[in-house]
Amino acid sequence: MKRLIGILSIASLSLMFFTAYSQQLDTVDPDSVYQGTSEWLEIEGVQTHFTDITATNQIELRRFFNRIYPDSFIVKSDTKVKALFNIGTLATAVYEIRVTTNTDGLMRLQNSVTVLANPNAPALLGSTPDTVMQGTSFKLTISAKNTHFSSGSNLTAYLVRGFGQNFQADSAKAISETKMD
Repeated sequence: MKRLIGILSIASLSLMFFTAYSQQLDTVDPDSVYQGTSEWLEIEGVQTHFTDITATNQIELRRFFNRIYPDSFIVKSDTKVKALFNIGTLATAVYEIRVTTNTDGLMRLQNSVTVLANPNAPALLGSTPDTVMQGTSFKLTISAKNTHFSSGSNLTAYLVRGFGQNFQADSAKAISETKMD
């Protein structure tokens, strides 16, 4: 019995040593990002070998089947890497960060990054006129917020009626960043 307790104690101490000194992801900064933005995330690890990272698909932001890889990354040290993520239209939710290296294998930090709805997302506000006669040509002015109509090079406008009925404007011209005809 004493021998069994001694073996279990050694096994327990070995497990504690392995857990205390194993490679793992520790923090991500910032830990929240907005939809529609590009963000540099700094990932810190413990006993990691980030200098083994050679491709962007070795770093990912993931939630179930939603995953994005960074556009680029900068390895700062064996325990620090910065990755530039284009958040785009990822669903608002909590995501995990994953990093894979040849030495460490797959490391995950669950619930590490929250994607928030962008409070400054582009939005259409209205149009003038709001009523037209069927069969007539008309000039439509569209108002929006947080848009860049005059910065764009391929401005297009559609009217949508029901399912699959799209009417493309003959022409579209930017009046300002937030108005178009």
